[in-house]
Amino acid sequence: MESTLSPLPPRADGVNDLTLEESIQRWIAALPIQSSVKEAILSGDDDQVRVSLKKLKKHVHEEVVAYESAYLHLAVLVGETRGLKALSILASEMPDMLGCHICAPAFGNSCPGQLLGSKQDWPTCEGGAPLHFAVQMQQYGMVELLLEHAKRGHGIGLNDKSFYTAHHDGLMKVRPLLLAVNHDDLRMAQLLVGAGAEVDAAVIGIAMQRPPDYACAKFIFEHSQPWGILPWKHDCTGATPLSTASLIQQTCIRGPPHMLAALLSAYQRSSGDAELLCRVSPLANLEHDSMAPLIALAYHHHFQDEDTAVSKARLLLRWGADVDMKRLGKTAQMIAAENMKHELAAFLGSQRETKDTDEHRVGLPGGQSSDRSRSPHGCRDGGGKDEAQMRVDAELALLLQAQIQHEEEQLVADEVLARRLQAEENQ
Repeated sequence: MESTLSPLPPRADGVNDLTLEESIQRWIAALPIQSSVKEAILSGDDDQVRVSLKKLKKHVHEEVVAYESAYLHLAVLVGETRGLKALSILASEMPDMLGCHICAPAFGNSCPGQLLGSKQDWPTCEGGAPLHFAVQMQQYGMVELLLEHAKRGHGIGLNDKSFYTAHHDGLMKVRPLLLAVNHDDLRMAQLLVGAGAEVDAAVIGIAMQRPPDYACAKFIFEHSQPWGILPWKHDCTGATPLSTASLIQQTCIRGPPHMLAALLSAYQRSSGDAELLCRVSPLANLEHDSMAPLIALAYHHHFQDEDTAVSKARLLLRWGADVDMKRLGKTAQMIAAENMKHELAAFLGSQRETKDTDEHRVGLPGGQSSDRSRSPHGCRDGGGKDEAQMRVDAELALLLQAQIQHEEEQLVADEVLARRLQAEENQ
């Protein structure tokens, strides 16, 4: 690209990192757009914009547009108050430019290639289409306008990765949705996904790193179902950095209880099976690095306090986690005791005693009948049962129904605890 940005002097205070507003103003000042067009866009005068456009040469569509032709980008940078009407006119007159990218040069920041804001505002190092700029700046009206043009068949870069001039440490090529998720901007994510933005592993991974609300992560759990996007488990080559197994484990280890509850319940609702005996989620026993979630919870004890660990253990057990699963011959209770997590160890021990008592009451020898008659998703197979087995199943159903009623009461208490923990995290 031959065109260059107008040179700007360094900041008088000698500070390299720019605030968002400072960076935007420097971009506006540096874009070498024809003065009459630039003044019209900056003024927000509709008639002046139309008159100035008539004097422009017909634009030849290119994937990466020259800086002096970045009219739509300038309208976005100006902001919705002055730039929205200008963007609407420009988009109607130049629909082929909606998907054109500009590259992001270094602009005197300590982070090379910085576009909008300081280096803490990752990811902001990229150029991109007008949509990338609008999403990053959280300009909802502009994004809605651009999405309307997408409905008419115009390319706006909805699933395009951004461009930049050269490879630098820390730079990434990202899609608009990842920019929204990085801000945990639920409204923006809903707009983009509703328009057809693709949810991929990178989006899920960033969503899971955005406390305290995890708003985009919950939205993805409910509507995009990460278990349909990610591989079920890591492959032996290590080529899958994120899988459903690692997702559930990391949520157990590092996420708050309300995120674990959201993930487990979202998977169960997506299965479409609401039968009484199907209140078991395969996520609750899905192993990653040879550890089931309950084992990982006890093993990685230093990431959370005991109250949080017990809340997560209760959730896992509610959704069918096997308290007797072992790693290197040790149960989660044993591992918790070794790691001096006495409350967690005591809770898991009480659950083992309850399990043994329940199995004895229904006449099941060590739970073997339960394992034999359940499908991989925890539901009982329907056929091949004799009358005695059916009576046992009926008794078990009554027992489970009573247990479910108790669990629903406990769920209310868990949600109260989860809200309290989230409030403490916010503080």
